[in-house]
Amino acid sequence: MKKLLMNKSYQRLLMILFLLMITGFADQFVVVDKLIALGGDRIAVSVKFAIQSLMEIPIYLFSAKLFKKFEPSRLLLVAALMTGVKFVAYGFCATPLWVLIVAALQLFTHPIIVLTSKLLIQEVTPKQLAASAQIVGFAIYFGISGFLTPVIGTWLVERFDFNITCWIFACIAIIPTWMIIKMRKRKMNQPA
Repeated sequence: MKKLLMNKSYQRLLMILFLLMITGFADQFVVVDKLIALGGDRIAVSVKFAIQSLMEIPIYLFSAKLFKKFEPSRLLLVAALMTGVKFVAYGFCATPLWVLIVAALQLFTHPIIVLTSKLLIQEVTPKQLAASAQIVGFAIYFGISGFLTPVIGTWLVERFDFNITCWIFACIAIIPTWMIIKMRKRKMNQPA
């Protein structure tokens, strides 16, 4: 465990995934609350989750082809950028219908983050620590972000409003985007 947690590449990757998952959970909490505040009902909430689940299916089905064409860090960069775009768009939504339309951007976010996380964790950790790295990583970037996001989201909405809160979460997505760009540069500058 000590060797794993002292791995700088692993630490950076977990921070990237942690920040992206915070925005992912905000999509489940803050955006759903905004949808209801705009007049959406239980059916609209169900449709939102159905649209997002439907958008994820092609990515999971064709992930092998996707990873043959693009390296995982490039896909993660796209997912981070699109996470920010999605939350900027959520901030501008003025009707439940627009929230549902923006929810379709899930195609470019969550499933890519999930798939690339597994591959990138394998890349930055020794084989003998691969299983532990996945479990510890999941606990940190998924578990802790799932705990913190509702608290942060509620505090932000009460302090500001839904739109500004969505834009704050969009700003949060800038940090992992920048970190991924730095990670890719570092990788390209490493001797072969």
